Amino acid sequence: MIEVVASMARGPVFLAGEVLECLITFTNPMSHLSTSASSEMLAWASAQIHCQFHASESRVALPAQGTKQDVQAESDTVLIPSRGERGQCVLDTPPKILFCDLRLDPGESKTYSYSEVVPTDGPPSFRGQAVKYVYKLTIGCQRVNSPIKLLRVPFRVLVLHVTLRWRLHFEFVTAREPVEAPVVLQNQSEVTVWTGAEHVDVDTFSWDLPIKVLPTNPTLASYVSQFTGTNSINI
Repeated sequence: MIEVVASMARGPVFLAGEVLECLITFTNPMSHLSTSASSEMLAWASAQIHCQFHASESRVALPAQGTKQDVQAESDTVLIPSRGERGQCVLDTPPKILFCDLRLDPGESKTYSYSEVVPTDGPPSFRGQAVKYVYKLTIGCQRVNSPIKLLRVPFRVLVLHVTLRWRLHFEFVTAREPVEAPVVLQNQSEVTVWTGAEHVDVDTFSWDLPIKVLPTNPTLASYVSQFTGTNSINI
């Protein structure tokens, strides 16, 4: 048996265009002291991002689709991340191979890093009563002459449609010549009234600092997300 654990260290919420990073660890949990311990082999493993669209049949009328057989043969070595999922796959990234021919001795584990830019041309995550858009990172792995096993890690994608441009505006006004301060005599007993100059030559300097205003920080949104960013399976 091999235990597979996938974890997104940054959390399960990302902006479109950000880089998603995930660590996938493969472990042979058997102790090397066990009499039945033996090495475990995996033929290959790869990872891929996909977005699944699902609509409620009672609320949305969709065009009829032909029936597709969703059964995978043991000899099939093609990763289809949406296999077994409800709805339609509306977006997927090219698969990336993590390894080929992995051998794990008892108690041994190996970790692989997967990174991919979240597509900017996809819809944002949405879980409504009529339609849903769900993003998942799918890791597929296979033993020789065995079906492909899929590990899915759901995450959320925020898409920003910003048409406003924000900036901080600074303006500085300085006098060209120093202004003389009022002179008060030491022996003067009467109250002296000083008024400012009627005319002062000044120079004005302005500075605009462009800023980006976000509805939320993806890292903060991860703290309240229903997704954990971690999932595991045993093969």
